[in-house]
Amino acid sequence: MTDLQIGSRFLTEGMYFTIAHIQETPRGNVALLICEDAGCPYITVRDLSRRSGMSGYDWAWGHYFRVFEDAVRDYLARKADLEG
Repeated sequence: MTDLQIGSRFLTEGMYFTIAHIQETPRGNVALLICEDAGCPYITVRDLSRRSGMSGYDWAWGHYFRVFEDAVRDYLARKADLEG
């Protein structure tokens, strides 16, 4: 995922996302995304990657939050789990 960094913005499924945090680990990556115009705008995702043969990006799973601080706590816990 070397092409995406903190502050990168991308379009997937008609929605814009901005990367607030991203961490690569030997076991994959974890990222905290901000989705514009969403009821739960903060999403922690695992294995963010460019879609093969398609436009946009995809991820293995996501957890959705309304409060940024809750999303940061989840991101940090998932990051620690991948690094541990």
